Amino acid sequence: MTSPKAKTENHRNLNAVFFWGLLRLSRVCPVPLMDLKLGLEYRDVALRSEHVKASALSKREILELIEAMEAFAEPVEVVTKIRPLSPDPSDEMILDLAINGRAEALVTSNTKHFAGAGKRFGIPVLSPVELLEKMREGNQDGD
Repeated sequence: MTSPKAKTENHRNLNAVFFWGLLRLSRVCPVPLMDLKLGLEYRDVALRSEHVKASALSKREILELIEAMEAFAEPVEVVTKIRPLSPDPSDEMILDLAINGRAEALVTSNTKHFAGAGKRFGIPVLSPVELLEKMREGNQDGD
């Protein structure tokens, strides 16, 4: 399985599954970072009955979306793990990917848990709104 370069810490929320949080920013579009562990987490969370129902998609359609994200993503091999980095142990997997994948940004709705590690490793921590604003600014610069 291929792994994306964008990753979301809020992997308990279906919206987060489809909104990448660890990013390689480019002029064209953000590239997600992913490893096998994250891909499995996405599947586990997205295929929970309450998320399938809320999405109004079939399980097959959800898997197709995840597979498309994996195909587009940049794979990351996690070789370095530094602990603790976050007040929430479940955030460590996301930070491992950000650090090992040399993410240019970490996009999350929970910026508070990632701010310290982001500052320590020079990875900007952005809210989804901040990412969209950055992308909009980049598109305007190219006009």
